[in-house]
Amino acid sequence: MERLNYSEIVMQIVKEHYQYHTQDSQYETQLILDSERNHYLLISLRWQNEQRDYGCSIHVDIDILPTLRIARQRRILQS
Repeated sequence: MERLNYSEIVMQIVKEHYQYHTQDSQYETQLILDSERNHYLLISLRWQNEQRDYGCSIHVDIDILPTLRIARQRRILQS
């Protein structure tokens, strides 16, 4: 039976979402791919009314088992 390569699958999905998110010019979109430690993030950020608006659209960590943990969050940080 063929084993799935979770890292490659997740990386492909995150890259596809990155292409979609870069069409929104209000935000700077950053793609973070760490295949050595199996961390994958897609974040968007901007400054609005002297506040930093930060959002994490995708955050995937793959642990050794391999099980898949997906977290979604939205934060607004003040500087």
